[in-house]
Amino acid sequence: MNKNKKISLLILSFSLTLLLLITLTSGAISLASPASNSSHKISTIILNCTNTANSIQNASNATFYYNSSGGTAQEDSGATRLAIVLNSTVNDTEFYVTGTSISGLTNTATYNFSCAVANISTILYGSSKNITIDNVAPVVTSTCTLKVMDVFNPITCTSTCTDAIDGSPTITRTLTKPGSDTVSASTTPITFTGSSTNKIGNYNFGILCTDYATNVNNANATFRADSDEDEDTTTQDQTAQTTQQKLSIRNKQIIMLIILFGASGVVIIAATLMLNKKGKKRKKK
Repeated sequence: MNKNKKISLLILSFSLTLLLLITLTSGAISLASPASNSSHKISTIILNCTNTANSIQNASNATFYYNSSGGTAQEDSGATRLAIVLNSTVNDTEFYVTGTSISGLTNTATYNFSCAVANISTILYGSSKNITIDNVAPVVTSTCTLKVMDVFNPITCTSTCTDAIDGSPTITRTLTKPGSDTVSASTTPITFTGSSTNKIGNYNFGILCTDYATNVNNANATFRADSDEDEDTTTQDQTAQTTQQKLSIRNKQIIMLIILFGASGVVIIAATLMLNKKGKKRKKK
């Protein structure tokens, strides 16, 4: 065997050994962040790759990948390199970075993310996790059945929150009373009554909705509660106006009788008033 053949065999043997050492596997390496099936805004993201039980000794770095084609997020599968995090000590078991930009990703699209930890001769990949880009706030509504009501009386309010990506967004519903006192509402529709509507003034029923990607939206419905006494006062005013109108009509009738009959008219008026008084006394008896 000549010298050139020996050199070729040595190179081939070394290459095969190195190929066996560069392992593409999962389980020992884990993508802790982003979480699987989570959603994120088009801004920045937290990346965290863990080297479980120091599976790779003397790890030099962790590399984060994403793949928009639905395949595995590995560099030899067409994945895009997102970030590289260097180790701080030779025994690092966690590679963590905040503020990594994902501004180039597309809203509502789903991507596969993964990470890989490497030393001088070995690469270990973690399993891929799906994330969805969500840059749209939830759609919310808030309505109440009345605009004006009496204090202590019931009123029913309804709210809705829907999100295209997050099926269970965080929802807060609150009735704000005059004076800034609040009443929380855990269900919809909900009826407020009694101590919840016991103050005169303006009320606000609001809903605040936040999806997993922290997109936020809110909606409000307003109504006013007034006192029963306001209605009583109105009724009294209407009665007084009616009495005044009757007196005005009677006065006009008296003037007409005097004009038409002169002194005889006065006698007729006096006789009529006497009869009215007697009639009222009989009714009282």
